[in-house]
Amino acid sequence: MMPGEEFSFDELVGPRTAAYGFQPANIFVGNRVEVGFGGGICQPSSTVYVAALYADLKITERHNHSLPVGYVRGGLDATIVRGVLDLRFVNNTDYPIRIVSTSTNNSITVQILGTQTVENKSVRLHNVTTGSRAPRVVTEFSADIPAGTRQVSQRGQNGFTVRSYRIVTVDGVEVRNEFLHTSVYQPMDRIYEVNPADANRDWDAQPPSPYYNYTNYTGTGDGLPQQPEPDNQYNTNGGTPYVPYVPTPPEPPYIPAPDVSVPPDWFSELPN
Repeated sequence: MMPGEEFSFDELVGPRTAAYGFQPANIFVGNRVEVGFGGGICQPSSTVYVAALYADLKITERHNHSLPVGYVRGGLDATIVRGVLDLRFVNNTDYPIRIVSTSTNNSITVQILGTQTVENKSVRLHNVTTGSRAPRVVTEFSADIPAGTRQVSQRGQNGFTVRSYRIVTVDGVEVRNEFLHTSVYQPMDRIYEVNPADANRDWDAQPPSPYYNYTNYTGTGDGLPQQPEPDNQYNTNGGTPYVPYVPTPPEPPYIPAPDVSVPPDWFSELPN
């Protein structure tokens, strides 16, 4: 990039379609995760954005995701939507710069190479998180879910707000504290899937305790009552009140007494 030239991530990458080799992956749609072509493209765009911040380049366009992401800290992501949202920055130095990116199966590295004009200059990024918001709980219905059960199709996540700053120091002295932007992340819905037969079920209610019914318990698991039975319930077999079994405490261990008897010839052994 020459001095004064502007970089556009959207223009560089081009359309995110199958014809250009993109695969379906997770994307954000509203407050939920769905699958679409180009999912995951915001991971390299966010990496380029952080590299541009540390290179102290001028950011001209950046947008945060609608929901929190897990691969970079809040306030440091950069989402891309073809023809709508872009990541742009300008080479505001007096010399050309070069953007070099490498990747492995699990990571991507972006370097911005240029000419150092100020000795002992460093850049630090500072984020302040405020305003945590709990997610909504949404119930959706599916006949594939067994009745009486529910499954979590989306775990959900709190939303929050982040204010981001870029702090530049020279020789350890702060020379610029730049406010970058405010990023607002909406809560990600927690979604349950249940069978339509459980549409009116209260999932917060505790199930009844399985008390045994002594009048008709058959030993096979049948005849469990809906409420506890009284202690003085009569047994239909003998007509006597049911008495709970209380085990007898064990007997104390036997400890033999010491032998203190005097031998018969003890006195004969005494001296005269």
